[in-house]
Amino acid sequence: MFALYNKPRSIISCLNIINSKLRFLDNVSRTITNASPQLEKPEIGSKNHSFTVSYVMNNLGLSPQGAISNSKRVKFESLDKPESVVALFRDHGFSDIQISNIISKRPKFLNWNPNGTLLPKLKFLCSIGASSDDVASNPYILEHSLDKRIVPFYNSCKRMFLSDKQILKILRQHCSYILGNARVSDNSNIKLLNEVGVGMRYIGLIIYRRPRLMNIHYDKFRTVVYELLEMKFDPSKGHFVRALSVRLDMSDLTWAHKIEVYKRWGWTEHEIISAFRQNPPCMALSEENIMSGMDFLVNEMGCQSMTIAKRPAVLTYSLKSRLIPRCSVIKVLQMKGLISEEDLSLLSLLMITEQSFVDRFIIKYEEQLPQLLNAYQSRLGILELGES
Repeated sequence: MFALYNKPRSIISCLNIINSKLRFLDNVSRTITNASPQLEKPEIGSKNHSFTVSYVMNNLGLSPQGAISNSKRVKFESLDKPESVVALFRDHGFSDIQISNIISKRPKFLNWNPNGTLLPKLKFLCSIGASSDDVASNPYILEHSLDKRIVPFYNSCKRMFLSDKQILKILRQHCSYILGNARVSDNSNIKLLNEVGVGMRYIGLIIYRRPRLMNIHYDKFRTVVYELLEMKFDPSKGHFVRALSVRLDMSDLTWAHKIEVYKRWGWTEHEIISAFRQNPPCMALSEENIMSGMDFLVNEMGCQSMTIAKRPAVLTYSLKSRLIPRCSVIKVLQMKGLISEEDLSLLSLLMITEQSFVDRFIIKYEEQLPQLLNAYQSRLGILELGES
């Protein structure tokens, strides 16, 4: 949360810390100058040289032309308002560097009513746990209306069982477009998910993990939703949301290509869809990862391709850090006669937790193979232990 910090300083002291940083406003203002008549460069100290231009140029380190351009965005006749804005940020625990970052990104804040416009937003953000870093990293949050955007979005997210921490993360990372959907329940894509039976908790997960899905064109979104329903996905389950995310991330051409890749290993289209229903991420794998995983499991470890189709999650594990090391341990134990092939289901062993695997197949045989744990953890020289 914002911490109080009352040490008084002038605005000049604060903003002079990164004068050079604010020169970037020359570039920001290009769109303004291109859209308006060219301004003549005035002489310093001339009667036409406004107070705003003088202040911005002298205290923020901008060139005369840059100061003139930006004076169209920030105009003030005295220091009262900008100093009040800086004082407000400082009183809420913002450091000089953070204040400078905010002003450099949104110079118009210097011209805002601090108590009427900025203070209510800072108080609300503070009440839900926002820190000064949260605001300074994305000051665009403060641009949006508290009553029309920020609070309605917050209330919508709470109805979807999102925590304050999750909501703040969304605002910090995606506020530039997410607050355009402030009333989430009014979004056409969200309405469709409600209509087909997706629960509010799962819709909340979409907002949190993949908020950009809200902005996908409705026709495409609707097509994919009904495609998943035809595949017999249950919209009340979490797999529906995961499958929706995977399917929307790829074009129809890419989707068709992934199906062809699995067909190379003898899978039918029915088996591929069944695998997708069971483990949606299996269709998000690259062709290279699918081929290398299947090649290792089928050609080196002797697994049946159809068996893998029934346990597709195994393909989503890393070949180098999980599949090969675990299979190497199993091979060593078999070579030493400590376990037999009939005693295990290889795919099941690849899917159990790391701790369970270590306990059952490494710690258990520590006396017979004391070097196995180190070899497994380093992922080096495992098979050599079976030959010694």
